[in-house]
Amino acid sequence: MPAAAVLLLLLQVVTPTPWAEDPARLALAAGIEAADRAFVAGRWDEARRGYEALLSRVPEPLTVTLHEQIARCHAAQGQPAQALGHLQVLLDRNPANLALRARMADEALRGGLVERGRALLRSIHEADVAAPKAWLEAAIVLVNAGRPDDALSCLGRALERDPGHVDALFQRGFLLIQLQRRAEARTDLLRVLALAPADSLHARIAVDTLAALR
Repeated sequence: MPAAAVLLLLLQVVTPTPWAEDPARLALAAGIEAADRAFVAGRWDEARRGYEALLSRVPEPLTVTLHEQIARCHAAQGQPAQALGHLQVLLDRNPANLALRARMADEALRGGLVERGRALLRSIHEADVAAPKAWLEAAIVLVNAGRPDDALSCLGRALERDPGHVDALFQRGFLLIQLQRRAEARTDLLRVLALAPADSLHARIAVDTLAALR
C-alpha cells in the first residue's frame, strides 16, 4: 500500500495553508510520491531510503504511515529484525494495539525469529485490554497468519468483555467451522441471529450458513 494517498491527505488536514503557496510542502509531497513509486516497483532500498528521509520532515503523529512502509520494505528484503524495529516504535506508542502485536508475531515467526515471535504471542494472551474490538482485530490478523487457535483465544477474550458482540460471534462461528467444530459454530451463529437485525449482512450470511450446517 503506497503511503502517498493517506499521508498527503493527512498533511493537508494538519497544514491547511494552500500547498501551492509553500514550496517546502510541494517538495515534501514530491518526496512521498517518489518513495511510493519505488515501493510499487519493488525497489525496496530506494523506497526505504525515501521514507526514512521523510521521517524528520512530517509531524510525529503522521510518521506512523512511514514506519509501516519502512517495515514493509525491510520485510520484502528478508530483514525481519529491522522490520520489527520500526513496528516496535509504533507499539511503544500504543501498547494496546493487539493487532499490531499479532502482525509483529507473524513477521518474527516467518522470519525465523522464533523466540521473539513466541514472546509476542504470549504478550497478546497476557494483555489486559478492555476493548473487545482490539481482541477482534488481533484475531483477524492471526487467522490470516494461519494461527487459528491463537485467533480463537482472542475471540474468546473479546466475548468475555462483550458477550453480545455480534462481529466477534460471527467471526468465531466461521472459525469454528474451519476447525470442524460445527456444533459450537452453530451455537455462535444462532446467537448472531438472535442479536443482529434480520436484514443485516451478518444475519443473512448466518441464515445461509446454518442451513448448510444441517
